[in-house]
Amino acid sequence: MMHARRPLPRLYSALFVFLCFAGAGAAETQEASLPAGSPASTEPATISPSILLLLPAIEQGRDAAPFAEALRQALGSELAASGFEVSEGLEALAGQNEPQEAARLAAAAGAGWVAVTAVATAADRMVYRAAVYDAGDGSLVAADAFSVYAGLSALSLIADSARNIAARAAAYRDASRRGSSRPIVYRIAVTSPDEGASVYLGGTGSKAAIPAGRIRDGKLLLPYFSIPEGTRIGIGVEAPGKLPARVEAMAGREPLVVELPALAAIPRRSLLAGTGTGRLLGAGLAYRDFFSREWSFFFLEDDVFALSDFRPGSAPLIRNDLWMGFGWYLYFPPESRFRAGFAAGLGLLSSLATGDMGSSRLFVDLALIPAELFAEWRLDGKSGIWISLRSSFSFGVSGGLYPYGWMMDGFPSLAGGFQWRL
Repeated sequence: MMHARRPLPRLYSALFVFLCFAGAGAAETQEASLPAGSPASTEPATISPSILLLLPAIEQGRDAAPFAEALRQALGSELAASGFEVSEGLEALAGQNEPQEAARLAAAAGAGWVAVTAVATAADRMVYRAAVYDAGDGSLVAADAFSVYAGLSALSLIADSARNIAARAAAYRDASRRGSSRPIVYRIAVTSPDEGASVYLGGTGSKAAIPAGRIRDGKLLLPYFSIPEGTRIGIGVEAPGKLPARVEAMAGREPLVVELPALAAIPRRSLLAGTGTGRLLGAGLAYRDFFSREWSFFFLEDDVFALSDFRPGSAPLIRNDLWMGFGWYLYFPPESRFRAGFAAGLGLLSSLATGDMGSSRLFVDLALIPAELFAEWRLDGKSGIWISLRSSFSFGVSGGLYPYGWMMDGFPSLAGGFQWRL
């Protein structure tokens, strides 16, 4: 039976913190037992950037030893396979400042890198941790820590952690050789006025977005990611009933605190303005009232325009088309920048002849919109642009100007314009 690994709970993380520094007393005893006149350590004149010092594993708990050895051996093998010259260390961490202690032991051994492992067991659970440090300044290069079931299924998870740590450490080493920036050594903090909002690295609405947590008490400390200094990162935030937002920030040497903007509520109404083929000498306004979280809506539209063939002696025909109907978004949620949908409705078309046409100067027609396809692109939280393709069918009523059948010789009309959310 496989058991999925999960992040350290508070009980195990407290146990693990104690475990990491419990070796201090043992190291002091070892140093006190050295023969008189013997040096505590001998620091070499040079440090090899290819040598990695693998320290003895720290163990706590009755059944920790086999898992600690498995973790240490797996990490050593993966680091060696990644091109490090692994050297076995004899002294475990002895202080309460792990980065400085790791750098000290690596420097004493002439190594450019140092790897530490630790395992603690309690009941049927196990907490393990492994990390690789840069011996130059003690900066953390790669690390992994999890709480798992203390059984054979943990061995495959340990192997995965060792493989991931070795890959990240090798990537850091190769980037350092190319002169690339080193990774940041802090966790990015974000603040937001939207309590409970979800925060993502990489933005929102994307498969590449990484969930980072939720805003609590106006802030969130993101999980640690090995991001090189000088990298621009995108941070997105979203909450139910509100439009998402995305900001960019640059990761520098100093701890980064990103202030996220307040999210705007998803509007329940919108206003559209524009024109189109067959009514270029005029414009139209449309009002939408949403009744399903901006997925479906009722619309009311009024178009006023003139029709003319521009021939000498001809008079324009003034049209006022009043449409109403329903629309549905078919693709993409309200927070998306691009959306597309379908609409249908009925229209009352009033035509006023301005020339000499006898006693009949006003014509009224009844028409149908059997199908209208539309698409929208949101520019910001309130405005956007739209385009539509509409077909119209006249019922040929008595006293009307248009005969029974498709209008505009059966060709759909193309329209476009601007949209504002209210």
